[in-house]
Amino acid sequence: MGEYGFFLIFGVFVVLIIAGAIYSAKQAEKRRQEMFLLAQRLGLEFHPESLNKVETYSFLGFNFNASKDALVEGLDDWFELFQRGDRQYSGPSIIGRRGEIDWYLFDYKYEDDTTDSEGRRRTSTYWFSVAVARVPLNLPGLKLSPENWFNKIGTVFGIREMTVESEAFNKAYFIRAADERKAMDLLHPLALERMQTMPVRNWDMVGPYLMVYQSGRTDVPGYERMMRDIESFLELVPEYFKQDHGVDLGYRRPTDGL
Repeated sequence: MGEYGFFLIFGVFVVLIIAGAIYSAKQAEKRRQEMFLLAQRLGLEFHPESLNKVETYSFLGFNFNASKDALVEGLDDWFELFQRGDRQYSGPSIIGRRGEIDWYLFDYKYEDDTTDSEGRRRTSTYWFSVAVARVPLNLPGLKLSPENWFNKIGTVFGIREMTVESEAFNKAYFIRAADERKAMDLLHPLALERMQTMPVRNWDMVGPYLMVYQSGRTDVPGYERMMRDIESFLELVPEYFKQDHGVDLGYRRPTDGL
């Protein structure tokens, strides 16, 4: 291959990179526009980029500013998902209050750095679609994840799997609960029947937060479906549970807690 052929191949390679970057930018802008329209229809706020906040640290008499993702930092004490990997990032996001519920719908990613046996560094990026509801309840620690072989391996090493009355539900989900009695109050037969009409996703709840998420980036209407599924689940929370475990969250703007 002569010099001309080398430059031709290099030029084609550069053009493909530029075309790929332009396509990605257009797709990202299209997604932001669709999320903006969904936020308008739901009466919520749209944030096109990560909600960053700046914190100041002092060391040896010097002050340093560090930018942190406010959504990730606000939720990582509650959910293991936001403790994974490195360089966590959320956005774009839809945030706001409807009735007594604060909503957080957003794309989320983290990176994971690994080194192979030859010392070569590799970075993997993992994307998720996340819907979080902050509700006036003190929910038990309860995780529902799609059943797979990895979960079964976990039981060999002592991870306890909770079962419910529905065999079909047990086959669909791997259930872990900090308090199985309280979990059974929520996973009653009518709730199990309702949830089996929904796509099988990850459910994670603790304290005042209920989160539904899935791997990859859902289409934008998928966020509304996740939101409706959470609302449908909450509608079936028994009144006695609400009386025993209801909490007054007080009024605040959803972004005030970030």
